[in-house]
Order: sequence, then C-alpha cells, then structure tokens
Amino acid sequence: MRPYSKTRIMQAFDKSAPSYDEYAIFQNEVSDELLNEVKGLNLSGAVVMEFGCGAGTLSSRLAGLGHFKAALAFDIAKGMARMTRLRRNGSDNLFVVQADIENAPVKKGCVDLAVSNLVFQWIEDYESAFREIALSLKPGGRLLATTLGEGTFRELRETVEAVFAADGKHVDRSIFHKFTDARLLKEAARKAGLDIHTRRRTIVKTYKDIYQFLKSLKKIGVQNSEGLSALGLGRRGILEKISNEYNKTHFTEEGIAVTYEVILIDAASPQTG
Repeated sequence: MRPYSKTRIMQAFDKSAPSYDEYAIFQNEVSDELLNEVKGLNLSGAVVMEFGCGAGTLSSRLAGLGHFKAALAFDIAKGMARMTRLRRNGSDNLFVVQADIENAPVKKGCVDLAVSNLVFQWIEDYESAFREIALSLKPGGRLLATTLGEGTFRELRETVEAVFAADGKHVDRSIFHKFTDARLLKEAARKAGLDIHTRRRTIVKTYKDIYQFLKSLKKIGVQNSEGLSALGLGRRGILEKISNEYNKTHFTEEGIAVTYEVILIDAASPQTG
C-alpha cells in the first residue's frame, strides 16, 4: 500500500468543496446518525471538537444544539474550512481553523467530546491520531467517530479483478484504497491510552450505473484516492469493461449495488489524568 499523500488529499478535498454537499448524500446520512449518538450523551456547557469537518454539516449542527459552549471545527482543506465558516449563520460558538488532527491548535485537556465523520480511513498513523485526540480530551472525555471498514466497495474490487483476470492480468490489491482495519484501530487507541469500543454495520446504496457512482466520488474529493487513480479508471476502454462486468454481477432493480462498511468508534480517556 502506498503511503497517503496529505498534499494530494488536501488538494482533492479543497477542489471538491463547492460540490461536496450536493453529492455527499451517504456521508450526510452517516453524519445524521453520529449526531443522534451525540444527542444521547446529554452534554451541557461542554466543548466539542470535530476534526475533518468537511463542508461543516455536522459542526454547524453541533453548534446549534445549544449543548456546547464552543464547537471547534478543523479540516485539512482550505476550501472545506471556508464552507464550514459559511454555515455559522450568526452562531458565536463555532470556531473554524484549517488544520489536521496532528497540528490542530487545541490546548491539552480542554475538550469534552471529539467527533469525526468518515475521516479515519484517510489517516495512515492511527496511533498518532489517537494520541493527539487523547491529549486534547479532558479526563473522562469521549471520542465518537465513524469510519469505513474493509468491506467498503467490495463490488468494485471484485469487478476490477474479474475484468483484469479475463484479460489474463493480475491486479495488485495494494493499489486499492486501504480502508480501516478495526482490529488495528482498537490496538492503536489502546496504545494511546483510550478505552475503545466499536460497532459495525453494512449499508448498501444503489447508483444508476458505475459512471454515476464514480462521479459522486470525484465530486466529494475521492478522485485522488490511491485505488481509483492508480487503476487509471479514466481510460474509456477499461472503464467500459468494468461497467459491463459490474452490471452483470452487481445490478439490482434500483441500479448497481455499492457496499459501505461503517464502523462506529466510541472511545474515552481515563477519568483521572
């Protein structure tokens, strides 16, 4: 697996910021579920931090709940941070900074709750990220986050492998995006001093065809992910073969099926420092 390039990730999400809300339908559905988890905590007068805030859908709603005296929102992409600022709507408790989790300007032990929606699959060093989060949390502070597990986009991987096999070629699986390994995630969190629990569930979405699916990924900033770009899926010939194979094996009455494996992370720092 190639190491992730923060620069490429930042550029891709920066470019996609204006179109993100229109195409991030699945991402916003998961964000809604995460928001409901937060509401269940019954926090009051607390400080919440979201890293990888994207276009600000979750951060702005957290700030508007009335539970938090401050909502801190960070994103590595300048365009995403700008979109989040536009969602303030006069709110005086939402603070937005362009930064990633490794350089977020947060004082040690000042955050009651850290949240993150579908970001960990872009993080290469889980332990480093968890350590930064742990440092920011107050004793007993919580982390609620979602990420995408290894079952995500399984149909696409199977289809690409079948197409290449039909041509007598082998696909090196390392060119696909490496989604989150829940076991490694737990190990990293515990090494960082966090008590962690995870839940997993599978969501199957449908798209008209593979062209619509890939366009939706591109419009939310995934065009530079290690798997899709490395395969050269922009080449018309191979994309047509992949489309035909996908339709043969994963087509439903509603369109092509796309699997997302969603992992909910619920972690906490020790009650005493």
